[in-house]
Amino acid sequence: MAVSAKFDVRRMRAFIWSTVAGVAVFLIVYAIASGLLAVLIGSLAFLAAYGFFKGKLYLGPTSLVDVLAFIISIASLYIALASYQEAQKSGAEQQRSLEASRKALESVIETAQKQRTLLEENLKTASTHLALVQQQRKEEMRRLAKKPGVEIGLGSISSKQLKALKHINVAVDENNVATFNFLVTNIGDAPVIQPDVLIIAEPRNVLLDQRGNRVSKRDNHNVVQFSGPTSLDLLPFEISKTPYAYTIDAVVPPTVKEFSLDFSIYGLNQALTTAKAHIVVIRSANKPQ
Repeated sequence: MAVSAKFDVRRMRAFIWSTVAGVAVFLIVYAIASGLLAVLIGSLAFLAAYGFFKGKLYLGPTSLVDVLAFIISIASLYIALASYQEAQKSGAEQQRSLEASRKALESVIETAQKQRTLLEENLKTASTHLALVQQQRKEEMRRLAKKPGVEIGLGSISSKQLKALKHINVAVDENNVATFNFLVTNIGDAPVIQPDVLIIAEPRNVLLDQRGNRVSKRDNHNVVQFSGPTSLDLLPFEISKTPYAYTIDAVVPPTVKEFSLDFSIYGLNQALTTAKAHIVVIRSANKPQ
């Protein structure tokens, strides 16, 4: 019994030291060569060490079974370690891939947020422009809906009376001059833009001039015109509060007993409007003819 125990101790020591030798050789060869070669060489080292520490190189059935079991254990350990390392490597790569995907997604989200902000700003700008255009359109429509309208009077004679009177008696002074003050009232709600006024006398020997601008002789002296830069737009009466006056002097020859004055006005936004006055000349009884 004591001999058997002693033998088991020797066998256990031989097994432990042979295992240490086999593992050491395995690690050294694994560091230098491939893992499978390390397993084979380590197993052989174990077998050699086991026989050495037992005092002989023994390849009996029991030793072979032990060696085979040990080789299988080492191979399993190697496979497990290799699988673990591969899994760890794959996991690290997946982690890096996920991290890159996360960063790419964050970049896409950031870009989308910037684009959304830009779109919102563009929408606000477009809304402001649209509101401005709509306001301008409304103002333009209101402006287009407004129209001027003129009434033509002569002195204290209203437009309606002027149309009804068949003739008007007018006295001339000692120089055969009579002054006529045509009054134009804009009864519309828009100004008459760039008005052009024309007054024509018939017969042609009745000479007309703007008040204060009389000349002795000119072409078409029976016609006087108010236009150009000095002709102001005619504002609505609600704004101007007074009619616009076009005053002329008429030199009536002694032989003329009566004559007519044709008044016409038009503008860029005002159709031609006319009025006519038939004048009967009144002279002093003591004035020589």
